[in-house]
Amino acid sequence: MDREPLPDVVAMDVSMPEMDGKQKLINFYITLNNYMATISFTDSKLLNAQGAVSVTLRITIGYMQAGGSYVYLRQPNQSATDILPSPNGDYLLSVTTGTIIVCTTTVQDINLATNKTSVIHDFVPGFPSQFIFDQNVNNHSDKVVYSITYFVS
Repeated sequence: MDREPLPDVVAMDVSMPEMDGKQKLINFYITLNNYMATISFTDSKLLNAQGAVSVTLRITIGYMQAGGSYVYLRQPNQSATDILPSPNGDYLLSVTTGTIIVCTTTVQDINLATNKTSVIHDFVPGFPSQFIFDQNVNNHSDKVVYSITYFVS
């Protein structure tokens, strides 16, 4: 039986100062194999909710690329809730101080005109209202997994 070779993994951790004096760790992982590469992009943001609020999260995949998202909340009591999109694709969130919002979006380059990918998170009403994340891939069909964590204060 023929087996695919195990992928080579290239990892890089970048530490950046955060506004509250803590360090922010951004991880980049690139998995290479004979067919396509998968890049993992991880970031975190601090959101100021000022109490309990209801917000709508709209996730847009840019550059006419293909993909899908998974969203879940971890509440201050440590309970976790998967958030299903509404019929129009938005995510309806109830958050308070201490809530963690985790958004994972996988994007595959299917647009022959560009190797750019992006994910846009729009919050209505906004914390600020919009966050844009983008990565370039080297080859058509490569993927980017965007894993973004929001900490609500």
